Amino acid sequence: RLLPPQAVLRLGDGDAAQALGRQVRLETANRTPRLDAPVVAGLQEALLHLVRNAAAHGIEPETVRRAAGKPTEGCIRVRIAHSRGRLRVACEDDGGGIDVEAVHRAAVTKGWLASNSAMQFDMARAIQLLLRGGVTTTRAATEMSGRGIGLDIVRAGVARLGGELAIESTPGRGTVVTLD
Repeated sequence: RLLPPQAVLRLGDGDAAQALGRQVRLETANRTPRLDAPVVAGLQEALLHLVRNAAAHGIEPETVRRAAGKPTEGCIRVRIAHSRGRLRVACEDDGGGIDVEAVHRAAVTKGWLASNSAMQFDMARAIQLLLRGGVTTTRAATEMSGRGIGLDIVRAGVARLGGELAIESTPGRGTVVTLD
């Protein structure tokens, strides 16, 4: 039985954004491929965590967005398409991008890095540590974030489907997480 991707996207971005006190618009492509039920099952939880991560960690509070010259409403885009015989899912936000310094602090707190290692710590290293799992930049755990498991769940879901996970982030412009 085939299910439309909209069935995957009962993600409640409004719920996550509301809990965080942020204005967020979720955009999905009008024309997306139909997906097999096992693929939907494998992606549903991963997409939930991607959208929650984008709302919790990517989209800035309204005052920060306004100061950066951005609209107060953040945008999270989810695109699902076939590419080269494989399914490609991209979750993109127009937020602040990965906070490299916050990831470094979290890694130092966990004992993974020395506190004087900031000089050689860059976006590529931050992404590498985030993909390792168990890292959170949230100071206090909430229902939405702070446990360091969101990307772990995404990575596990993609692995079960035999796929790959990639992250690109530009400070001040946002983050794109791609599942192939």
